[in-house]
Amino acid sequence: MANRRWILRFLGNATSISKAKVNALLKGNSIHVIDMSLFPKLLLVEGSKEKMNALTSHSNAWAYSPEKSYKVPTTRKKL
Repeated sequence: MANRRWILRFLGNATSISKAKVNALLKGNSIHVIDMSLFPKLLLVEGSKEKMNALTSHSNAWAYSPEKSYKVPTTRKKL
């Protein structure tokens, strides 16, 4: 299965988790971190849907959804 980008959301207590724990958990599930700038609540990760299901099925502390992109409409006036 092809890898996709996912938004991984931490639903638990943000003070109870460290970057080292999260990196170890993701690496163990073959999920790659793309962006951790909104850690600890949100992460942008890349992996297969099966790996994401495996990660979130064992804990209610994580939820994921596919990354979506939107086209910004132009503000230029048409003549």
